[in-house]
Formats: sequence, structure tokens, C-alpha cells
Amino acid sequence: MSTNPFWCSVGEWRNWQTRDAQNVRGRKPVKVRVLSLLPPNGKISVSRVSSSVDRRTATTKGGKMPTTEEKKEEMQLKKRWLALWKRIGGKTDGDAEWAEIVARYAESHRMHHVLLYIEHCLRELDEVKAKRNLLINPDAVEVALWFHDIVNDTTAEAISRKDNEKKSAELWLKIAKKGQVPEAFRDYVAKLILPTNHSDPAYGLDGRYVQDIDLAILGRPWREFDDYEDQIRFEYSWASDEDFAKERKEILGKFLARPLGIYTTQFFKEKYEMQARRNLKYSIARLSDHL
Repeated sequence: MSTNPFWCSVGEWRNWQTRDAQNVRGRKPVKVRVLSLLPPNGKISVSRVSSSVDRRTATTKGGKMPTTEEKKEEMQLKKRWLALWKRIGGKTDGDAEWAEIVARYAESHRMHHVLLYIEHCLRELDEVKAKRNLLINPDAVEVALWFHDIVNDTTAEAISRKDNEKKSAELWLKIAKKGQVPEAFRDYVAKLILPTNHSDPAYGLDGRYVQDIDLAILGRPWREFDDYEDQIRFEYSWASDEDFAKERKEILGKFLARPLGIYTTQFFKEKYEMQARRNLKYSIARLSDHL
């Protein structure tokens, strides 16, 4: 362990980093937050605690219990799910389905793909819905957003299989069938989920909005995007810095090289395209420094 309290090697960090068992809407209180690639000096800072992990619970002094406000926000999110479940024809009370969602998004390896991320997706969706008549089936889009990352296997084996989206769609179909959601609706949602691998074309207009909302983080302000990149690094912390940089650079480069732009809907092109391109170019340049 380094004696300097602000710096450690990546290997030391992996031994040192600790997580509190308490999850707040998927946000994990941690004692250290060191997720960036190694800078040129071979060290990474452990003093940075990003805004993506609640500053009230993720500190170098240890975690705190969730606040009343956070509990209220979680209840509001649950209330939204239960209302959606009822609208789409679910015959159960929705509580068991909610418990499954919470458990999945609270898995220990996750840092970005947590309930807080789903909440952000829903905020983007609400902005789209406010424009009226942009979506064919708003409820199907919302369900797809809830479930598109419910399976998030980040192991090397899963990367080679490339089937997280397929398994997410299958889990949705299993839950929806058990809850007696109409077959036509559940099949439509599955078709919206599958192309969130961003390799297959979106399924219709609703699918394009699902894909664009999934990529909305790419166009957020730089600090928020930088936090997101750190979170992704955490989820693949088993990978070496060089291997991670190589694969991540390739993924981001594909988005940047899209001939018609990163986003496929006019709504998100106008909202995020320019900032997303700036973010991706900067991140790719930074990743190149580690190759």
C-alpha cells in the first residue's frame, strides 16, 4: 500500500477499494473512487469522488445511511414502475417484478448500469413525451428502457458472447409472461430491447428513441461524461489498462464514425450531437495515450 493517501497503483487500488453493502437506488457508497485509466505517471488518484456516486454517501470517510430524500426518490421510482406495470396489463401487483429489477441493478459489479441510470433514461423519455406524438407506443419504450440493461454481464466470456441484450429481452419476456402481460405488447418490447447492442438497426421509430436515450450520456456535459467513462472502467476493472483502452477506443470510435451521426432522431441530434462528438474525440485521444 502506498503511504501517500492520494495516490496508489492500479493494483493497490484493486486491493484497497471497499464497498459498503448499502445501496441507494443502485448507487454504491464507496470509500475510494478511482476509476480512470492510469495517467502517464502510472498512478491514479483516489481523492476524486464523482457526482455520479452520491457525494453524501461516497466519501473517503466511509458511507452514510440513505437520507430521507433518497428514500423518497426510491419510492417515487417504485411508484412509477407500479403504475406502468398496471397500464401495460400486468396481472400481479408488480411488487415481485420491482424486487427483481432492484436486485439486478444493485449487482456488485455495476457502477453505471444501476437504477440511477434508469432514472436518467426516464427523464430523457419524459422530455421526448412532452413534445407529443414523437412516439408510437410510449409505454413500450419505457418498459424497454427499464429492461434493456437488466442483464449486465461484464466478464470476458460475456464479452465474447455479446448476448447481454438478448438475455435482457429474454428475462423481460419471462417476467411479462408470468405477469400475464399481453403477448403482442411483450413481443414488441423485446424487439425494442434487442438493438440496444447498437450493432443491429433499431426496431422502428420507437426503437430509434430507445437507442438514442441509451446513448444520451455521450452528449452530457464533459464532467458528467467523464464520470460515466470512469464508471464503465469500474465495471471492467478486471481488464488491464491497455486492453481496456484498446477495446473502449474501438467502441467509441464506431459511434463517432457513424455516417449519419451518433443519434438517429432529430430530437437527440439537436440536443446532444455536437457535445457528444466533442466528448468522444477527447476520450479517444485520452485512451490513445495508454496504448
